[in-house]
Amino acid sequence: MGFDEKTREALSLDVAELPGIRWLVDRLALSPGGGGSRWRAAKVLLYEDLAAMTRQRAPLDVALKTSGATKDWRLARVSRRLLEQVHAGKPLSQAMARVRIFAPQEIQIVKAGEEWSALPEALDRLARFGSVMSGKQDPFVAAMMYPIHLGVIFLSIETFLILKIVPKLAEMWAVLGAGRLPPLTRAFVRFGQFVASWPEWPRLIVALLALAVIWIIMRRWPAIVAIRSWLAAHLPIVGKSYRAAQNAQWLAAFSLALRSKAAAHEALRAAGEICGGPMRARSEAAARMVEQGKPIGEACVAHHVLYGPSNHRLALINWNDDFVARLQEIASDADSLALHAIERAARRLEVVTHLCIAFLAAICIIACYMPLFEMGRLIW
Repeated sequence: MGFDEKTREALSLDVAELPGIRWLVDRLALSPGGGGSRWRAAKVLLYEDLAAMTRQRAPLDVALKTSGATKDWRLARVSRRLLEQVHAGKPLSQAMARVRIFAPQEIQIVKAGEEWSALPEALDRLARFGSVMSGKQDPFVAAMMYPIHLGVIFLSIETFLILKIVPKLAEMWAVLGAGRLPPLTRAFVRFGQFVASWPEWPRLIVALLALAVIWIIMRRWPAIVAIRSWLAAHLPIVGKSYRAAQNAQWLAAFSLALRSKAAAHEALRAAGEICGGPMRARSEAAARMVEQGKPIGEACVAHHVLYGPSNHRLALINWNDDFVARLQEIASDADSLALHAIERAARRLEVVTHLCIAFLAAICIIACYMPLFEMGRLIW
């Protein structure tokens, strides 16, 4: 029996396109457990396709149709969603904002490319930068998968001990009339009683929801953003990798702006807006110096726009005839340094996570065995 076109379209409905399911898929798309690295790879392919076709002056909707004609369902889905928005009259940057799986920095770079009539260059830079960022995420995911699995097993065993074994030891201890339990074991017993007391859970859930609402409201406040960025840049293990990634992102945006023939002070402000956090204020101060006639490198050194010695590298190429080309080399070096820093941080984080799990396991074992060490004395 044949079906008309509308019936076939209804029967072939993509469940992932339903409103509630679409929001859930978008939220989980870039998480490690949701295949985040594969979604990032799909975005890189999308940027490469769009950059190549827009450079040949192909219309954006044609470029999206061509990119979506692929066996990669992730790339096809993203292209289809973007094409819907473009057909509705939205520019690419607004279409990306509605799809919700693109980072704000990516959207800002595309928006800057649209404003400076340099969309192919913006997409090409995002493709190259996205390839490096995909490489940066994978070491963290690979390094943390085993500790996460180990932690889940440990928590399962510890939960069983706290709910089943430790209370039995407490009952035996009370029957023998040995007085109070050792402090560490007593703390575990009280924690087990709290976990077992279901009426306490609603209060805990309400408190966690209240904290989540407060965090959602406050997370966009400039002061909170500045504090979060400062903490991320100065954390013992991941601080260096965060600073390197911020440098790479700022240099990518700045070089894109200069290649698009933007004025130096406008390029500085655009790079600061894309990176956000403390870099925004420092870039704004450097832009004001450039407007007063100071060289770019001198302004960046004076206000410490970048982390580490990268500011001085900008100062060294101030008087180079091909400043933009040299800037591209510095940006490429920053990408490589960021990748190396994140790989080192991933290895160290794996070791620290193993040590923390081992420490917690030791505490749990000691808490369970301390009463047993006293049993012989009480029985005899």
